[in-house]
Amino acid sequence: IGMFPFGVSEPMYYYRAGYGNRLNKLPIDNDDQRAQQALTLTLFHWGVHGYIPYVVTTLAMGLPAYRWGLPLTVRTAFYPLAGDLIKGYLGDIVDAISIACTTFGVCTSLGLGAQTMAAGIGKLRGNPNLANSTELQTAIVWIITVIATGSVVLGLKRGIKNLSYFAFGIGSFLVVVTMMLDNPWYLLNAYVQSLGHYMQWIIQLGFSCDTFEQLNYELTGNNNVLMQYYRGPHSWWTKWAEAGYQPNKFAADDYYGSHNKKWIDWWTIFYWGWWISWAPFVGMFVAKISRGRTIRQIVIGTMFAPVTYVFLWMVVFGSLGIKMERIAEVALEVKPDVYDGSVDCAAMGYAGGEPVSAKAKALADIGYYALACRPHSSRTYDIFEPYGGEGLTTFMWVVVLVGLVVYFITSSDSGSMIDDVLAAGGIDEPPIPQKVYWAFTEGATCTALLLAGGSTALGALQAASITAGFPYTIAICFMCTSIMRVVKIEAGDEDIFTQTRFNTGLFDCFDGFNPTPVAGGREGSTPS
Repeated sequence: IGMFPFGVSEPMYYYRAGYGNRLNKLPIDNDDQRAQQALTLTLFHWGVHGYIPYVVTTLAMGLPAYRWGLPLTVRTAFYPLAGDLIKGYLGDIVDAISIACTTFGVCTSLGLGAQTMAAGIGKLRGNPNLANSTELQTAIVWIITVIATGSVVLGLKRGIKNLSYFAFGIGSFLVVVTMMLDNPWYLLNAYVQSLGHYMQWIIQLGFSCDTFEQLNYELTGNNNVLMQYYRGPHSWWTKWAEAGYQPNKFAADDYYGSHNKKWIDWWTIFYWGWWISWAPFVGMFVAKISRGRTIRQIVIGTMFAPVTYVFLWMVVFGSLGIKMERIAEVALEVKPDVYDGSVDCAAMGYAGGEPVSAKAKALADIGYYALACRPHSSRTYDIFEPYGGEGLTTFMWVVVLVGLVVYFITSSDSGSMIDDVLAAGGIDEPPIPQKVYWAFTEGATCTALLLAGGSTALGALQAASITAGFPYTIAICFMCTSIMRVVKIEAGDEDIFTQTRFNTGLFDCFDGFNPTPVAGGREGSTPS
């Protein structure tokens, strides 16, 4: 679902938001490089890093489940580490956290999808205010929940499988037709170039922590939760104030040209939390449909194939957004700030996200908008307005809406199915009342987040995603060790049978690192 609201909008945020200073994630000398940085950062957030948790959870659950005849649940992923302990309270805790993680992760996507769908309905009805209607977004959530419930009740092969095929088909149709309607040469060049930049900078971006940008929390005396010490009695800020001087809280941001210290929290941390919160759901779902596949096939099918497709989507729509923004700037004769890339929306003739000047309205009438000044949820629809008049534009809006609905349903019903299976202890076909319960629970949770967030519903959705993803950040590290152990056991490696079990080996320090090895063991045997 996230490809629809963020395909156009995310690169635009990096390209024209400004963030107080220039966004310095990659070297920039001119606006062309700023545009490329916007696409590269988008690919970073939607690339290999995001899909690694899915590969890990798929293998960690699938290998012991299918090789050793264990139930396909998340607790099974820890069997090579904890043995029979996962059959007790430890396993119950793992599955309970997985249910919560899946529910909140799916709800984040459903909330973002509902906002974009509301904007599309507003476009079709000529009422842009509908995009911000919480009532309409809530109604969308519940309509989709009812449809998804029917899909879950029908089961994996009859309901979810057919919907998934249709979702992929309509998504592919949308991206290919969009390429053909615009300038394929420009879009394919952008795709090839962005792949090259991604491969060049992926290591640096992956290790970037915004170290010095976040140092400004301390230098500005900010009351950030991670920097509480620096507003205490021993901080330089407090001591300087006691000496009779008032520190300038804006000095650090002004002096050093740092981009906003909160940027990494707004974007990268949110994305990692969002991806990881989907890990138990996607990993278990992929494992469920991948019995008999090799590890190589899982890695290629779960990581490289979807990354290639997602990259094409994000580059096509992101590049079209950058193109439209530049057309608007040239037509309205408003030059962006050379240093930080920001643009003056008032000078562009925009107020409240809508064109208000005669020139801006005339440009909008022929299908072009200053996307940097437009609402987040409207940008996906704006890029289709230049194509061939009202009939074709309306058709493309409908295709986007249908695609959103189908992806919405497939996400909701798949998440509900995984919650069902986990709550039922791993059985393939949980009772129908339980399927209905979990489908409606997801709808209720998403509704609560939208209503509680109010005008800042996106912030509530992001907070839920990050919170849900945190425990799995730790769990995935243990899953990596679990995969290694199960593969070594299946390969009959001698060392795996002569070392202590993992759950006791963790505390070898208390044995003076001279533990007693496991007695016996044979090739293909499971840990007890």
